[in-house]
Amino acid sequence: MHFYFVSMKNEKSWIPIGDTYQATDDIFVTVRDETGMHYEFHLLPGFRCDGCSAPWCFQWFAPKWHETNDLYNISVALHDACYASGLLHRDHADDLLRGLLRDAGFSRFKASTICWCVNEFAASHYDKDELDTGAFVKLRVYYPEKP
Repeated sequence: MHFYFVSMKNEKSWIPIGDTYQATDDIFVTVRDETGMHYEFHLLPGFRCDGCSAPWCFQWFAPKWHETNDLYNISVALHDACYASGLLHRDHADDLLRGLLRDAGFSRFKASTICWCVNEFAASHYDKDELDTGAFVKLRVYYPEKP
């Protein structure tokens, strides 16, 4: 499944806390899939993610957090949210990550390589709320009304 970025609000509402990043305000992100279905994610204040979990030696390729690319940060945060909460099937959560990385300016090769690494090394974390953040994410799925 392909996902495409639509909009986001309050994307800069993050503070670093130790090795994690915490939302300080309500963050809204809307994406759509190839059928036109919209997915509106609502990250509540207190939502935490650990950014991209690439080992330090690969952070030149996939940084933990990007100081200037908010869409990159949102892509890894939403992926963490989907993995923690199980709101999307694991395959769809990975597709969401790949699509948002592409929209964040990553090449097809780089986005696909990051997603391959997620499949190889992070799949066991699906539906395990290690940061206790599942209660801090909501999802609304809808088809937009036609004008």
